[in-house]
Amino acid sequence: MKARLCSHRRQESAIAPGGRRKWMRRAVGLVVVLVAMMGVGIASGSPAGAASPVWGSPIPLDPIGTPTSVSCATVSFCAGVDTITQLDLSTQGGAGVWTGQSWAIGNLVDSQGGLTSVSCTSSSFCVGVDDSGDFVKYNGTSWSAPAAAEDVTGSLGSVSCPTTTFCMAADNFLGGAFLYDGTHWTDLTSQLPSLSGKWSSVSCPTSTFCMAVDAFGDAYSYNSGTWTAYSNMDPSLMNSDGALPPSSVACGSPTSCIAVDFQGDAYSFNGTSWSSASSIDASKGLTGISCPSSSFCLAVDNNGDALTFNGTSWSAPAQVDPTNSFTAVSCVSDSFCAASDDAGNGLFYAVSGTAPIIIVPQLSPATPGAAYGPVALQATNVLASTSPYTTTLKWKKVNLPKGLKLSSAGVLSGTPSAKLAAGPNSVTVQVTEQVITLNGKKKVKTKTTVQATIPLTIS
Repeated sequence: MKARLCSHRRQESAIAPGGRRKWMRRAVGLVVVLVAMMGVGIASGSPAGAASPVWGSPIPLDPIGTPTSVSCATVSFCAGVDTITQLDLSTQGGAGVWTGQSWAIGNLVDSQGGLTSVSCTSSSFCVGVDDSGDFVKYNGTSWSAPAAAEDVTGSLGSVSCPTTTFCMAADNFLGGAFLYDGTHWTDLTSQLPSLSGKWSSVSCPTSTFCMAVDAFGDAYSYNSGTWTAYSNMDPSLMNSDGALPPSSVACGSPTSCIAVDFQGDAYSFNGTSWSSASSIDASKGLTGISCPSSSFCLAVDNNGDALTFNGTSWSAPAQVDPTNSFTAVSCVSDSFCAASDDAGNGLFYAVSGTAPIIIVPQLSPATPGAAYGPVALQATNVLASTSPYTTTLKWKKVNLPKGLKLSSAGVLSGTPSAKLAAGPNSVTVQVTEQVITLNGKKKVKTKTTVQATIPLTIS
């Protein structure tokens, strides 16, 4: 059996005991690459007064499983992975892409194992790892076939890539570290001063520094090739049989790391030592944390709550996703984060209402000569029509298979032409959000248009 890695560049996450996630239904390594996991906060012409980050409503990302890891390289590119156990208990994985204006359902990319973690440095480089000791890479267009990571003898559960030539992965079965230089994997476990086992999370803010934590409350730092062990950093996780789930760690810099556990405690690292426990979410289990800098972190829990850190203190937990448990989170800055929940949804913490997001559905195949639809397309992240704003949406076709039509309300219907050839096709649509704001007695109009191409099979 092989070791299991599960971390990504700016995010580490896991599922707490008592969380609502169904472990026996874990997605078969479903990679859901979400390019620009959310167009919010990046469009120009946003209405005045909409500059504070807020949480958006859940957006369906993964209809067949639960995302296990999310990694955002920029505000215009994120990737997510999933692991699903099938009826025969085998696992597989898939991938999809988010363009900043739309998100597409993932495709199968890993038939060898369930993908457990992903880390992205840019929109053209991501590394995902699975529970069979394999890894996959994303090049901006497609995912590679799964390949065995050299020297890895367990299941990979966490990976963190600050650059394209430096990725650190953690073994969450036997414990240990594996380094990827962009071409080969190297087992660094023999270099460790001690090893308890079951590494659960690793975070590397630079190519010379990483911090890892294990399921026994220990931490391990990597600094320019030298490993240091911090024993019993989190006493609440000490368990002789390792039954307690792992904690999560995120580093904003080599001198600023925060680890969270399933008791609702947080521990901080100042470059030299770890602090004692600080209870930040006493009644919940913290499932993930992301720190894009030393002055901002965002943590999520198994009750659908989120809380932020400003470099000095933590906010109180705020209810964001009341019917689900958060499974992962990744932040690019203090104004853009992406999270996933155990219902297969994505949620975004960003500037609200700056650009609508087209939710890309899995369209049913169209048969030439047969009536199709109606199918109502949807957009989210739309600024609410509440004073002082009045918001309207208008849909428009860009390119449709002959015979199909799209109404201004976003309803796709029609009768595909009998001359259409069977096989892959697509529909390309635009949606324009118009926001009218009163500036004194003067009306100010702001328009934002986004576009998406949705796959459609002609049967």
